Amino acid sequence: MASEYLRSEVGHSLNGLLVVVRDVSLYYRVKLFSGAHETAFDFNTVFGRQISSLSERKITIVNAMWEHVLGRQSTIQIHTVRDWLQPSDRTLRKLLTDIEATADGRDEFTCEWFQSHLLAFTRSQDKILSLQGPSGCGKSILAGWITERLQRPIGKKSFDLVSCTVEADVAEENSVAVAKRLLLQLLDLNVGNKGFFRSLVEANQAAKSSNPATAGKTIWQCVDSGLNQYKDTEHLMIIVDGLDELEDGQQQTTSVANQLAFLASKHKNVQLITCSRGTIFKPGQEKLRTFTITSDHTHEDLRLVIDNLLHGQVHFDHQNEHARERIVEQLRQAARGNFLEAILTAFLLKQESTHGGFNKTLKAASESKVDVNDLVVRVINTIDLTSAEVHELISWMLITGRPLTLTEINLLFQTDLAKRSFVDLNVNVISKALFVLKPLVTQRNGFVRFRHSIIRQHMLSIQREGERLRNRRDAQADFTLRLLAYCHFNMGKPHDPTLEMMKSPEVEDLFAKFGLLEYIVTHWLRHFRSSSLQQDDGSLQLTSEFRAVFPGTTRLPLLEWSCWETTGNPSEAIHLSELALRVRQEVLTQNHRATLQGLIACGNLHRKEQKVTKASECFYRASKISQHLLRKYHPFTISCTATFLTVTESLTLTSRTEIASWREELLVYVIETYKHQFGKTHDLVIQHYKLLAQLYTDIHEEQHAERIWREVREIVVLRFGKGSQEETQISEHLTIVLKKGDKKTDVVEYERGIFDIVTELHVWDVRRIRMTLELAWSYEARGETLMAEELFVVLWRKLTDQCHHHHDHHGVDIHIRTLDVVIEYVHFLRRCHRHEEAANMLICIWSEYEEHEFESETLFLKLKIIGQLMCEITLLTVAVSVLRKCLSWFKSHGKYEHAKSCEIIISETTAEMIKSASATTTTTTSTTTTSTEVV
Repeated sequence: MASEYLRSEVGHSLNGLLVVVRDVSLYYRVKLFSGAHETAFDFNTVFGRQISSLSERKITIVNAMWEHVLGRQSTIQIHTVRDWLQPSDRTLRKLLTDIEATADGRDEFTCEWFQSHLLAFTRSQDKILSLQGPSGCGKSILAGWITERLQRPIGKKSFDLVSCTVEADVAEENSVAVAKRLLLQLLDLNVGNKGFFRSLVEANQAAKSSNPATAGKTIWQCVDSGLNQYKDTEHLMIIVDGLDELEDGQQQTTSVANQLAFLASKHKNVQLITCSRGTIFKPGQEKLRTFTITSDHTHEDLRLVIDNLLHGQVHFDHQNEHARERIVEQLRQAARGNFLEAILTAFLLKQESTHGGFNKTLKAASESKVDVNDLVVRVINTIDLTSAEVHELISWMLITGRPLTLTEINLLFQTDLAKRSFVDLNVNVISKALFVLKPLVTQRNGFVRFRHSIIRQHMLSIQREGERLRNRRDAQADFTLRLLAYCHFNMGKPHDPTLEMMKSPEVEDLFAKFGLLEYIVTHWLRHFRSSSLQQDDGSLQLTSEFRAVFPGTTRLPLLEWSCWETTGNPSEAIHLSELALRVRQEVLTQNHRATLQGLIACGNLHRKEQKVTKASECFYRASKISQHLLRKYHPFTISCTATFLTVTESLTLTSRTEIASWREELLVYVIETYKHQFGKTHDLVIQHYKLLAQLYTDIHEEQHAERIWREVREIVVLRFGKGSQEETQISEHLTIVLKKGDKKTDVVEYERGIFDIVTELHVWDVRRIRMTLELAWSYEARGETLMAEELFVVLWRKLTDQCHHHHDHHGVDIHIRTLDVVIEYVHFLRRCHRHEEAANMLICIWSEYEEHEFESETLFLKLKIIGQLMCEITLLTVAVSVLRKCLSWFKSHGKYEHAKSCEIIISETTAEMIKSASATTTTTTSTTTTSTEVV
């Protein structure tokens, strides 16, 4: 069945690939037939959807292959592992996949100069190639070219590829993020490697329970495991760009670089290429090849880039070919090998509307001695940051956890905080803002980003000054308001709370319907924490404007819950859920459906991490709020209560704690509810009465337990009748409670009532025997020994009479029960210090069974107890007879353990008899001698 499915999916993939090839061919043919001499376009923009579809189908096939290999033995599914390795934000997943799959905006025919250097490295014994150069020298473009080039054989050698680009505008880019990105690709390259998958499962568990340092170490061990397959014939190239952009600066960069170097050096057929601004490996690193990118390497690439950028500038195009080449050469020399500097200068030239202005800017650029940072400042100064759209867009780009899509930016602009509504927006407004910012930002694959991290750093400096741009905390607050307002304006339809997490298809449908919703769900709380709405000490400073636009829909906490469930950091998920709950309680009050839904989400996250106390508090509060908001007997309220009871049943309660009181309260509520729904005698009512009684017993409140058990007994009698097995079981519980409460009178009176009922049963019935004995013990406890003895004697005589009936069909069982009663009666006599009567009773019962033959191990074990009792009251000779009979039966039936025990007791008893006889003889001799002397 699995192979059929895989064949079908592979067939669909091949068909999809053929369709893409056909469409690309048709696209070029149409362009050429339309008269175009050359055609340039963004491949991802035109064919991105088809490529994404192929990628998704590939993942489906890989997952199916993993599931086929793992079968049902794995404790964690492949989907769970893949979700853990990926960011929870689906848009961020797409961004990172696009970056790793394609070269970012590389001009055609550039980077070809590196072919020989790359070939030399792949043929060498070196394990690491460190590409170094200053910011803007083209490292990232070159890394993209290398990734593309190695997808084809080089020097008759083929490589598997895993790559990672660390992004300056993506939050939480750290060592673990790099390892996870590499592991996600190794997962597709290691299909069927059970050892590798097992290490991933262990790392997933460690991430939930260990401290971050330990979890990080475990994740890198997984990378090591994933590289184990590259030790024979296959080759792997690891390409990592942007290590300088990691969080925590140089220390983190060096740590990750050395970890990668260690792995590349350890595995025979693995090589590593890194891109960085400077040296990142430890001194003395073996098999390291360093390549520093200079203008001598990139001068032709710079010419191509500058020429392509100036193409379309009227004052450039009107020049003759020689003049255009001269202009390009001037700009190339002025750029000094820095692509960013060349790009910014080209944009300055393109902004000139007059020929004179063009020449003036060209001359200034050619003669300028400033570095790229000064040029960035100059370009920024040409932009009017006071323009509302430009100001807002730059502010958003500086604080977001990832680059925004064009759709998300459009929806943010449509969210009007002043009018408190979602408005239609003139598309030209956004287009104008993006046009103004074109030198600083790029649009690629639907994302709007800063052109380079240097530009972003300068903008952050302006933001910190707080003059030309809103300061960071205020910008975070404004952005948070806008995000929540979008949700408030577009998702106002009320929905009932639910205990079920939203299914993945429903989540995806909502994200597709509301283009900004996914970013809101995954990021609004992080923006809130960084804003002026939450102080450094954690206190909330919520403005009236924030309260006005905060969404009251239950959908938002539901979606948050769905995203938190898949995060790889459970403690962070819990922290975010608790913060969201605090905000909802503050804004919407305790008694609100969205607050209730937030409590459910928070409770489930605590429950997943086995934090029972916290989870129980959430579900208790949810039940109480639900009772207030919804009908008293609403199904959701009952479900909340049932969940609380399930969560707390694992707790050991020994005193009246707060949780014990909560459990008592909700058990009383649920009993009342089930009585209302199903009637007083329903199983659910009885079941929860028992739980309540047991709770009182556990916390040593016997008076309450007694009351509940009496109520349960009344219900059981109504439903099953007096003397029923169910009623007897309840009666036993009540007896235990009465005894714990030291209510001897109540115990006797209660058991007397039970006894009156069970006397209707046959004398050999186990229930009648047990209740008779318990009543006798209760009389004895009250000091009424005559009443107790009467019960023992009557029961023994009736059982003995029954044993003497030859037509008895109960066989050996009734004899065993008779011996049980005799043994208990003997114990009673001894407690009353009536040892002679106890001895007579034992002799009497032995005379009954001395000549009987039975085939029952249990019966002979009872006779063994009789023999031991005889030893204790010095009936030694008779005791030996009883034990020898037992010994003989045990030996003949292979019960050697019991036989050995009998032999030991017989030996000890015989020794005691000899010792006793010797003492008697000595005494007699002594007496005789004394008498003779007197005579």
